[in-house]
Amino acid sequence: MLLLEILSKFIFANDSNDEKSNYIFYQIVDINNDQEYVLQCINKRDIFHLKITDIVFDTDILHGLHPVQSCFIGIEYAKHLKKFHDNKNQKSSKHSISRYGKYSIY
Repeated sequence: MLLLEILSKFIFANDSNDEKSNYIFYQIVDINNDQEYVLQCINKRDIFHLKITDIVFDTDILHGLHPVQSCFIGIEYAKHLKKFHDNKNQKSSKHSISRYGKYSIY
């Protein structure tokens, strides 16, 4: 019985619902010359091209990125706003979900 309990911990150790990696669906793989980001679905070969504004205003994509890459997108979007002053009037709606703990993206 003790051996069964020990083995079950090893077998079901990766079956946790709390792992943050379960929420990462996309990764940024490249930026092309037109300032379009090339995103790839995790564990798939599917890729798609999006502009920075498309990523920022699509919460499904933004939440599906790794938190570090989401922060990178935020930094790049701030640079984009500084470069194009006329886009400063666009504001992101408040994100209602915080998937990675007490911190959220504003």
